[in-house]
Parts: sequence; structure tokens; C-alpha cells
Amino acid sequence: MKVAIFANTPAQLHLYRHLINDLSAHGHDIKLLLRDAGETISVANELKIDYAIYSRLHPSMTAKITQLPKAIITACNKLQNFRPSIVVGSGIYDAFTSVLLRAPCIEFEDSEPMVNKITYSVQLSVYM
Repeated sequence: MKVAIFANTPAQLHLYRHLINDLSAHGHDIKLLLRDAGETISVANELKIDYAIYSRLHPSMTAKITQLPKAIITACNKLQNFRPSIVVGSGIYDAFTSVLLRAPCIEFEDSEPMVNKITYSVQLSVYM
């Protein structure tokens, strides 16, 4: 199975690192996509995990909204040849990317209830 995993923060990377190791040990292909935010890149380098950067951290809400389509297109481009069987993440980026790639998406609950409502709405629209 091919699994695309999105990690937007160092905490999410720590959450997914065990999943990445276990799936890799069982012969699954993993593609990790990171948002360059805080220490996320440093943590990935320290853990010796291969990754691709799909977005940078944008401090203002306006910048986050205007850069959302670019981040999703970048993620799709990085995953297009990989063709994931499933997408895993905790935010709106992976939800929209999974829709465009026509792959199921597993979302983990985060502390951002509004983003999660949007994310679940996107996912529901794919299967209706």
C-alpha cells in the first residue's frame, strides 16, 4: 500500500513517526509531506525521515487563505507519480489533496474545530 502522510507541526510529526516506521517495516511505501513550520524540518532531519515540503508557515489568516490553493497544488504535484492508496493527516490540506487525487483520507482530530468541520465536509462531498 502507498500511504501519503501530511505533518504540519512538529507535534504531528512525532505522532506519525511511529506509524511511518511500522508501515515501512511491513513493506508499505510512505511519502511524508511537511509544512515548513517551526522545528518540523529539524525534527524530520533528526529522525532521519525522508520528506518533501509542500508549504511554508504563513503568519496571517489572509496569507493562509490565499496560499491554500498553491499548497494543495504543490502537494498534488508531489504525490501525482506516487499515487497514494490513502492519505493521512490532520488538516484541510490533506483533505483537499485526497479529493483531487481520488484517494481516501483518514483525518485525526486536532484542536481546530472549525478546520475539522470544513475538512469533514470536503471528505463527505467525495463520497456522495
